Amino acid sequence: MNTPDIIPRFATIQFCFAALSLINLISVITFIAYENRTKELLRLNEPFSWSRVFSTVNLLLLIMTISQIILHTTLGCRYHLTFESKPISASLTFTFFEEASVYSIVLCCIHYSWARGSAVFRKVFPKSAKGFKWFVLTSPMIYVITVVTDTVLSWYALQGRPFKPSDFVYQFDSVMTVMVGAVAVIFDVTILVTYIRYLNNTKAEGEEVDIKFQIISWYGVVSSVVAMVAFTLDMVMVMLSFDTVFLNVIYQLTILLLDVLVMILFAIKVRLYQVRVKGPRSRISGVKSMETRDTFVTSAKPRYSETRQSATSRKYTI
Repeated sequence: MNTPDIIPRFATIQFCFAALSLINLISVITFIAYENRTKELLRLNEPFSWSRVFSTVNLLLLIMTISQIILHTTLGCRYHLTFESKPISASLTFTFFEEASVYSIVLCCIHYSWARGSAVFRKVFPKSAKGFKWFVLTSPMIYVITVVTDTVLSWYALQGRPFKPSDFVYQFDSVMTVMVGAVAVIFDVTILVTYIRYLNNTKAEGEEVDIKFQIISWYGVVSSVVAMVAFTLDMVMVMLSFDTVFLNVIYQLTILLLDVLVMILFAIKVRLYQVRVKGPRSRISGVKSMETRDTFVTSAKPRYSETRQSATSRKYTI
């Protein structure tokens, strides 16, 4: 099977994932409604609260699932239009929404993880709390700048005037790409080390470990590993040159890992709810337990790689 034959099949795959993401969104909305229904709250002796319905975790989870749908739909459209007569404005629009949806997912994950783990971080690293909080709050600027530079590169590439690797804009975008990955990796590793260190300290002191925190920690380890793999694939796409088909296969795998990370976040929420239903409220050794929040880390940042390919492969690379 040659390249022109296989590229349209990538569009079908992405449209299928868009449908699955829609099902995931419906599942999230249904679960939020279920856990906040009046009968269930009465059984748990908890009052109804709109702030619980629209909690930080719920809003971030909804944004991520909606961004999933946008990501797969726009990517599928770009694959579908590969062999069509398409205006530059349409291609650029798809590229922008694809980039924006990816970065939205990553940023939501970072800010969600900080919202859930900040109390533990302050307990483990009290002197570094302010500096790390500043690091988290300023991280969106790097992502926004990268979206802009990616869009500029795509615009010139679609006009048949791609930047050369020696051009400043190209090099600047490459630096921003590395910085985006570095921010996510630093955050992931720091939060993971925080959880592990806190658990070890708690066990060493003979204190009882909150079951919720154990769930969060184990799922955090799994999500971190998945995130690191996705980041590695992203860097491979940026730094090395492959034929068009293999490049797009790697890109599809990276997007898939991003979906897996969102599913892990949803799974954490469901698992924590099950624990809340089965037992009484608990605390994490002096740290307030946030009943309606979960945690999850990710450093995945799949990227649109068309602007980094040769003139020959650019015809089919999405």
